[in-house]
Amino acid sequence: MSLPKQETKTYLSKKMDLRDILLLCASLLVAAPSICQGACSINPYCSYCVNYTAEGQTKWRFHCNPYSGSYIDSSHFTATNDTVDVFRVIFSWYQLTFTINNGSFGNIPNILRMDFMSRYEMTLSISPLAFSHGVQNNTRSLLLSYSNLTTVPLALRYLTTLLELHLVFNGLTGDPANYLSRLTSLQSLTLDNNRPLRSIPTSLEHLPYLRKLSLSGCSLNQSSVASFDKLPRSLEWLSVDGNPLHTVPPGIGLLRNLTFLSMAFCDLNSLSANVFVNLNKLEVLDLSQNPSIVPTLDVLVHQKSLKTLRLLFLGSSFTDIPNAISEMEKLVELDLTGNGIREVNQNHFAKRAQLRKLNLNHNKIASLDSQAFQNCDQLEELDLSFNSLHGLTLINFVPRSLWLLNLNENEFETLDKCSVTKFLSNFQYSTMNVSSNRLTCDCRLAWVRKAVDRLSIHFYGTCYLPWQLYGQSVTLYTLNDCTLEDESFENCNNTSTTPTKTEHSSEALNRSFVNSAQLSSLRKDFSYLQTITSVSIFVAVVAIVAVASTVVLLQIYHFRERNRVPTYGCSQRHVNQGLQLSEQVQSERSLEGQSSEDIQYQNTDDTTGSGPGSDCVNAPPRYTGWV
Repeated sequence: MSLPKQETKTYLSKKMDLRDILLLCASLLVAAPSICQGACSINPYCSYCVNYTAEGQTKWRFHCNPYSGSYIDSSHFTATNDTVDVFRVIFSWYQLTFTINNGSFGNIPNILRMDFMSRYEMTLSISPLAFSHGVQNNTRSLLLSYSNLTTVPLALRYLTTLLELHLVFNGLTGDPANYLSRLTSLQSLTLDNNRPLRSIPTSLEHLPYLRKLSLSGCSLNQSSVASFDKLPRSLEWLSVDGNPLHTVPPGIGLLRNLTFLSMAFCDLNSLSANVFVNLNKLEVLDLSQNPSIVPTLDVLVHQKSLKTLRLLFLGSSFTDIPNAISEMEKLVELDLTGNGIREVNQNHFAKRAQLRKLNLNHNKIASLDSQAFQNCDQLEELDLSFNSLHGLTLINFVPRSLWLLNLNENEFETLDKCSVTKFLSNFQYSTMNVSSNRLTCDCRLAWVRKAVDRLSIHFYGTCYLPWQLYGQSVTLYTLNDCTLEDESFENCNNTSTTPTKTEHSSEALNRSFVNSAQLSSLRKDFSYLQTITSVSIFVAVVAIVAVASTVVLLQIYHFRERNRVPTYGCSQRHVNQGLQLSEQVQSERSLEGQSSEDIQYQNTDDTTGSGPGSDCVNAPPRYTGWV
């Protein structure tokens, strides 16, 4: 069958459109990175891998959890020059020993990152030539964590292009053979939580490009202080947290390129006068959990370049903010958590124009100077939680940049609207937390709900008193007897609405807000009673209507049943005749007094028959001469 020319053209056009769509989809699939995941075709011993195409190259990611077998060998891999972004092996609990044989990665030399980790007690055995045969020229990152290593493996000396090395949570005692000195390209070395390590390996001084060194959680002590002198001067990032050093090693002062230094929980006895004086590039300093250094904190006055200072948990003896901090004009983040600071005055942050994050939680601050943060024009986060603040005076110090104010776990009973009017007007689209305080939800806090709605503030806090409102959100509770002036927060006349000092808080409670809460409760109960009464009346009316309807229906049914004339086979014509004769019989009975049994019914055609109650009950009608 041939199609007309016009239909043929249309058909071909649709066919071409479909073909173009398919070609477009195919081209998109080719252009986009394709992903094939599941069991590995290159290495069947690995439980999971991903094969994808990016930038015109085929790449692999191996996530072997678990790896089937107790060793890795070159025979496990199909030879390929594809790039392997990640080769990760997580050992199973039943593998007590796992071995990486010589030349294991000869068939896949382009591995960029290797990660071997055990979640259980396991010993990783690395053959001397495990990372030879090509892989040594390509691997950039090697992680050997939880592997029960006691010394630096000999095989590492071949990884001359390695940039990052992690040997965390092992049992290293050092690098006696100086294998680390062969890693001349190394930039980052992490030796955290090697508890037997008591001194810094001397091989590190031969790493000219080392920029980051982490030795947290080792056993470096006072006798190892001298080993800091051999650290490469290229270091920019150094962490020795959790080592019982007792003193700041003088060798740290020689690291002039340091920008990050963490010595938290080192049992430091004091800070010498010029210990950090040469660290002109230092931006982050953490001296937390060293309570004995409190009397010597003023030596930090020379750290003009600091941007982040952490002095957490220095103890209750840390009662005042050091003067040295007020001289740090570049400070962006200051964390003074867990100390005994009692007050914050105007001079503490007089030069803090760059400060953005201030953490003063878990102190003993009972009052704030109204101008304490007036120069902190860029302050974004202010944490005053877990202190002893009773109230906020006129808050003129809060900048428009602030988006988080945490007043959790203090001793607030109310928040005077006139004290925070200016603060709220600047605090739009931000968060204010006053949870876990002893807030009294009376009319003095009625303005909060309107302020939150008007200014789009995330306000967190719950009522503590009265007990009828306990646990309700400060932004949701209602008191019907509060005035419009109570609920308004605009045009505040700066007259405090808090109770005077001479008025006991319990008396104020009985006078001002318990009655309000009780009245509100009574009104709610009355409202509930009205609702229940209305529902009961409605149900009663429905029931009465239903009963009346049922009675009417029964009456109608009974009336119809009483007046129904049984036919039982008699024709409707006989019924009509019977009714006519019945009327004649009754009229004759009234005249002659005769009984109904003596009257014969006669139809209009003069045909006689029995009455409707006799012949028509069980017998068919008798037709006598009807045409």
